[in-house]
Amino acid sequence: MGIRTALQSLAARLPQSATLDNSRHDTPGRHRLRVGLLVLYVFAASAYFIWRLTVFNPEAPVFSAVFYVAELVTIVIGMTLIAVGWRRKRSVPPAPPRNLAVDVFVTAYNEPVSVIRRTVLAAINIEYPHVTWLLDDGNRTELKAVAQEFGCRYLAREHNLHAKAGNLNNALRHASGAFVAMFDADHAAQRDFLDKLLGYFADSRIAFVQTPQDFYNLDSYQHGRGKRSKNISHDISQFHYVGQPGRYHWNAATFCGSSAVVRRSALDDIGGFPTETVTEDMHAAVRLQKAGYSSAYHSEPLAFGIAPVGFAGYLRQRLRWGEGNMDVVRIEHLPLVPGLTPAQGYCYSALSWLYISAWQRLAFYLAPVVLLLFQISPIVADFEVFLAFFAPHLLLTVLTFEEFGRGYGRFFRSDVFGMAQFGAGLFATTSLVPRSKPFRVTPKLLTGRIEWLFLMPQFLVLGASTCAVGYLVWLWLRGASIGLMPWIAIFVAALAMLNALYAALVIGNAVRVARLSDKEYMHPAPLLFEAEPVSGSVTPIAVHEISVEKLTPRGQGLTGSDGKCASTIRLYLPGTSLDIPIQFVHLENSCDGAHGSPDIWFDWRNSHDRNRLDLCLHAGRWYRPVYGYHETSRTPYDVFRDVLDTGSLRGPERPGWRPALYSRRSTDKKKLCYLTDRIGGRHGTAGIIIFEKLPLGSILSVSEPGPAAGTVRRYRIGEMCLRAVQDQIALDSVGGKIHEISRQPCGAS
Repeated sequence: MGIRTALQSLAARLPQSATLDNSRHDTPGRHRLRVGLLVLYVFAASAYFIWRLTVFNPEAPVFSAVFYVAELVTIVIGMTLIAVGWRRKRSVPPAPPRNLAVDVFVTAYNEPVSVIRRTVLAAINIEYPHVTWLLDDGNRTELKAVAQEFGCRYLAREHNLHAKAGNLNNALRHASGAFVAMFDADHAAQRDFLDKLLGYFADSRIAFVQTPQDFYNLDSYQHGRGKRSKNISHDISQFHYVGQPGRYHWNAATFCGSSAVVRRSALDDIGGFPTETVTEDMHAAVRLQKAGYSSAYHSEPLAFGIAPVGFAGYLRQRLRWGEGNMDVVRIEHLPLVPGLTPAQGYCYSALSWLYISAWQRLAFYLAPVVLLLFQISPIVADFEVFLAFFAPHLLLTVLTFEEFGRGYGRFFRSDVFGMAQFGAGLFATTSLVPRSKPFRVTPKLLTGRIEWLFLMPQFLVLGASTCAVGYLVWLWLRGASIGLMPWIAIFVAALAMLNALYAALVIGNAVRVARLSDKEYMHPAPLLFEAEPVSGSVTPIAVHEISVEKLTPRGQGLTGSDGKCASTIRLYLPGTSLDIPIQFVHLENSCDGAHGSPDIWFDWRNSHDRNRLDLCLHAGRWYRPVYGYHETSRTPYDVFRDVLDTGSLRGPERPGWRPALYSRRSTDKKKLCYLTDRIGGRHGTAGIIIFEKLPLGSILSVSEPGPAAGTVRRYRIGEMCLRAVQDQIALDSVGGKIHEISRQPCGAS
């Protein structure tokens, strides 16, 4: 039997890879794998920490004990993540009745009017019957005009008492709906938001339904990468897609204050939103569950907001969350609270442990510096013995964290963001002592800048770690005596440089986002447009990036053969097209296909078309699977399993989709579609995404941009494909359907 056959035989006996389908993490086989890893992890950790008690440095007992406790905290946090995310619960609610009375609240204070306008636009376009309220705590005439433009209710306060909680409670005194959907000023809702959530309330015990908080600006600080990276996970992806479904399993899914629906009568039972803390959402969740209500979690993102772009805004938001969580722990006496089950108390109190663990991180950042500068070791042991206990513990820690993270949590990346937040965490823990604090509104600007003071903790870690390693090297070059065992000195120097690397990555990410300058987010949406035929034939042109203000074309100009420039373009969106006048004088052909093409500015003549583009870009995530975005990474087991399946470390390839235009008859208007040469990784099976229902066997005439521009190919529509892309449900909101297709000869009908 050949090696390839043996690998395939082994693969058939093991759980499947979740590289292309994250739901496979929840199969019985993967659960057994996690249980097995957990047993090994507990065994290795127990052996390591029992051994560590025997190797304290008798000359530095306090330092040895502090370092030991810091290591133990790692186990506590790890076991918490495992316990909370033990099982991910998912529910499919029934369709809601059409006669429920629903109020939709959009809370606003000092955010840009354009951002609030978009959120109100999306709110009034939610399909389920409802009443939209704009709650203006800034009392601005511009927002009153927005409410009048869209015909929604407008409510303002002359004061800002109790900040967002006070704003919401004031609205509750005026609204009368049985259910309240809530959106922050920047969260644009998908049109089926209420249809997908109201069914949960068929269970009279459900007080609220929360959805993941998602963001359309994929180049923010918390994403840690530019928008061209295909992996769009961010630092709280694991919370929303592992932690929250896990909390739902324990009936402890928490309320996040936006992108959620709340039962009005349940709010009335607890006296409205709590005003004692700056996190009225989590506080309300605790009180609702203390009152005997349950919570639900819908794992699909249904509204999309703005993640803090700059590092300072990111840190201010995390600080507010931390301070509020600490206040709730102190006020409600978590975790041992009458009315909550032990699991609920544990889950809610665990929300604060991330911030408390900042002290443990501080110990890890300081320990290598102290050790190298003062030549003090927390342990006394031979290298071989240390390696025998530490190596299995470290390896199983990484493997267990990654597997229980189900592709959303990465060990190294988690440490980097831990470095970013530890200063805010240290300050947040002071809220365990009562003190007044302001409500910090998260910035909703898409441009970044550096506030160097906020990076001071990272600069201190970077400088101290580098100096400590430099001091060790200086001693070695001088031939001076080093009061540490050689292996300890090398090992600790490596830890110090790792901390320095983490700090440098935090600073580098802050510098990256400071360079962002577009006031409107430029979406890398793979759309097509055609220019007004000033001369010659009309061919589709690919969009490189687009916002509601402008677009950047990819690799083709708008001038005709006679040198005249187009004044109007037809932009193709899913299921529709827009004819848009443009403010552009001349555009030369671009050779690189992306960069070098000047922007085309839109000259909007009516708000209706602008609103349609605004909703298409912001109130949904339909283009993510088309572009190839994904929010998960391969776990070590996925890599191993993919090697068995494919014989390559690269693993299975995701299908690449390219935009095109099609029509059934020459007299029909062209429509947007997407083509691929392989569906679901199956080579030789071509596919198409269309945004309408077509009979099987329909013949489509398809034209593509680029080198093939002007060439029309004919395809026959075949069977529909399910699960052809990882996030196929994202296409449902715009009517997207995936079919197999077969090439037809010219003239076929």
